[in-house]
Amino acid sequence: MALGAPARPVRRPSRNGLLLLATSIVVGITGWILGQPELTILAVTGALALLGALLWVRVAPVRLEVQRGVRPARIRVGEEARVLLRFRNTASRGTAVLHLGDVVGHGGADHRNGTVRLSVAPIPSGATREAGYRYPGRTRGIHTVGPLEVEVEDPFALASSRIVLPSRAALVVLPRTWPLDPLPSTLGDEPDDGTSATISRSSSDEEFASLRAYEPGDDIRRIHWRSTARTGRLVVQQYDQPWQRRTTVVLDTRRQAHDAPSFERAVAAAASVVELAARTGELIRLVSTDGVDSQMVSAESNESDLLDRLAAVTVSADGSMAATMTTLAPTAAGRIVVCTGTLDTVAHAGLADATRRWELRVIVATGTVAPSADTDPPALVHWTSATELSEAWRRGTAELRAPLQVTP
Repeated sequence: MALGAPARPVRRPSRNGLLLLATSIVVGITGWILGQPELTILAVTGALALLGALLWVRVAPVRLEVQRGVRPARIRVGEEARVLLRFRNTASRGTAVLHLGDVVGHGGADHRNGTVRLSVAPIPSGATREAGYRYPGRTRGIHTVGPLEVEVEDPFALASSRIVLPSRAALVVLPRTWPLDPLPSTLGDEPDDGTSATISRSSSDEEFASLRAYEPGDDIRRIHWRSTARTGRLVVQQYDQPWQRRTTVVLDTRRQAHDAPSFERAVAAAASVVELAARTGELIRLVSTDGVDSQMVSAESNESDLLDRLAAVTVSADGSMAATMTTLAPTAAGRIVVCTGTLDTVAHAGLADATRRWELRVIVATGTVAPSADTDPPALVHWTSATELSEAWRRGTAELRAPLQVTP
């Protein structure tokens, strides 16, 4: 939780106080012109009331320690977080009613001027009080919550004292994701030991290889009791490590390829592929045309970091799809998923040619798509606002999941 210390207070008449002051001036001038001392006395009384209110907020300073927390700190688009505020009154006297204004970042709660308004009952000296509100994650991004404005008024609401507490917290709103059908494994080099795969192998479970004698430190859950009973000595099952599939995800961040909705869909598609890779225990590489490159990492271990990157990504005027694909070409292996927006004939043909070195190729297009004239085009997932990504993915990749024909 972030801690904020009080800043220098700003004391000023409220709207009611300014109205009273203006009225007193008019009444005083009128009384002087008409020679009516009663009106002059009334005007002086109003001015004294305002002066008293300013003195009241001056001798009743607000001294607060504030702790802030956001729970949870990472949500998805469409979910809500809870912003918690805890106040401790460090002054020698109790506070009046506190009027709070918590400044929220882009896409936050829909409140006036981007500020959440709430009130807190008077806090006795040395006591603590808590307040909170719900923060809907309506847009993807890194949202800033804070600073906090605290305002107190005199009993007649003629003057106020306002302080700004610089406590801030960050809320990560992740892209919305959809469950995707797994892609098949591919022929290629195993990154860990340099061996070559010749058939499609599972990456989700270890595969039984043989039996061997028990050695100290072996997991007793792998003891093969039937063979142990037959031989009279402990025998354990030996497993081969699973084949690690590799997927490269390329996110097109070029402004020329997107409008705002298509870019958000492209980011959501990339995030969905990251989650798919984490679920199936794959290695993944997340690359964007603005130069960001995660390198090949374990999707399961790095899922949070990769999704945080996608939460913060924005469209860019820089970058080149052709240059990005050229950079990736020397390490081409496994699967590649390109998430882009509008796909005209030239761009479609360019991606078909640039992805040819990968064993399995998928293009997710979130804008308009021109037909491909290539004889061997990548699988095309055309995702528009009228369809769900899961369904578009299932249709677009159906042929890729057909059983592989392997020649002995």
